[in-house]
Amino acid sequence: MKPQQTHSVQSRTGSRPFEFQNWPVYREMLLMSRQFDEIGEKLPERGRRSLGDQLVRAGQSVCLNIAEGCARTTSKDKANFFRMAKGSLFECVAALDLLAEQGVLQVRVRDELQLRLVPAGKMLSGLIRYIEKED
Repeated sequence: MKPQQTHSVQSRTGSRPFEFQNWPVYREMLLMSRQFDEIGEKLPERGRRSLGDQLVRAGQSVCLNIAEGCARTTSKDKANFFRMAKGSLFECVAALDLLAEQGVLQVRVRDELQLRLVPAGKMLSGLIRYIEKED
């Protein structure tokens, strides 16, 4: 399956039109979500239907919850969505562990992906702390 070409909307300064689109955690999770899609497509049928699909959905959920949290007006609502994003990120970690345990994902690949998730988790934690201090 050939990836679709996407058109980028950027200003002359290189920033994206919505605040969250410029956040490193969002940008990294977009890239990770693409990798999760690729993993899901390569899995055997039994893995693709369950854990592969769950990994894809969890990766997408991180991005979607960041976006929705950014749109909220109260600190409490914002923090709640960023917590859900962090929970989905942890779900990605667990799905990668399970896929490796089942032998359908190389341990080396799992380890590389999980190392990339660590900074994203720290960024979400920092974002949550920052939002909670606003109250």
